Amino acid sequence: MTWQPVALLGAALVAPGALLHAAPVDPVIADLYARGLRGDEQAVIDCISALEAKVAIQPNDHLARVYLGSAWTLRSRDLPIGPGKLSALRNGIALMDEAAAAAPNDADVLLLRAVTTEALPGFLGRRKIAHAQLDELLALLGKRFGETETG
Repeated sequence: MTWQPVALLGAALVAPGALLHAAPVDPVIADLYARGLRGDEQAVIDCISALEAKVAIQPNDHLARVYLGSAWTLRSRDLPIGPGKLSALRNGIALMDEAAAAAPNDADVLLLRAVTTEALPGFLGRRKIAHAQLDELLALLGKRFGETETG
C-alpha cells in the first residue's frame, strides 16, 4: 500500500479514540493539546504538566504517554534553538516510542505517534518510520470498515 495523506488526514481529524477503540484522553487535556497544536505555548506547558501527573498515577495509560511525548515535541517547537530544544524533542520521541512499544496493537497510540513523527523535521530521519506505521494503520482501518485495497 502506498501512503495516502488524504486518508490519514481524515483519520487524524477525528477525535482521538472516536474512530478506533480507545476512550479519548481527558477533555481538559485534549483541549490543552488542541490549543497547543494551534501555537498556544502556555497550553503546551499546562498540557505537559497535566499529562505528567496522569502518567505518574496511571503508568500503563499508553494513550496519555503518547500524548505526553507529542506535547514535548510541541514544547520543542516553541523553545529557542539550544540544548533545551533538543532535549525536549528527544524526550518527546522517547515517550512516544515507549508508548508504541508498550501498546503495539493500540491504533490510537500508533496513529498519534505516526502523525506527530510525520510532522517532525525531515532531517531527523523518522518519516520513513511514520509512513510505514501509517500504511499499517490504514490497512487496519480498511479491514475494520470492510474496505478492500484496489490496484
